[in-house]
Amino acid sequence: MTDRKKPGVAFWATVVVVVVLAYPLSFGPACWITSRTNVGAEAVPVLFQPLTWAMSPDSETTINRVSRWYAKIGAPDDWEWGPSWEESPSGIGRSVVWWWGLSAYITPPPAFFVTPPPPPPYLLPPRPSDEPGEQFNSVEAGSGGSLSPDD
Repeated sequence: MTDRKKPGVAFWATVVVVVVLAYPLSFGPACWITSRTNVGAEAVPVLFQPLTWAMSPDSETTINRVSRWYAKIGAPDDWEWGPSWEESPSGIGRSVVWWWGLSAYITPPPAFFVTPPPPPPYLLPPRPSDEPGEQFNSVEAGSGGSLSPDD
């Protein structure tokens, strides 16, 4: 009979370190291979969804710059990461989905998505003219009299 020991803490720590490093480091080669073979490009955003969640479609963040740079090292010049705006499942608003493909198909975001709409009136602070008692203290030109509640 052979006496086998169970994997120890050092073994599992090594496994965790390898997985944590291998996953993000495989991002670039996955982009390079799919862009050169033209197969599986639609799977890259799904497989690397934690990375794309961190990417911002509206600004050039560090993770955007590093991710795009690393993806393009071995890819053809006409391949790029691009955002795509889709209706949310609830039907309220839109969400961004990143994709990897030919840069000719990257479209800029709609203007209403880049600039958020103004808040509803009930969330705005009151204007000075909306103060109680202030609305009747002014006389409009040509109104013919005072609208003051003191009359």
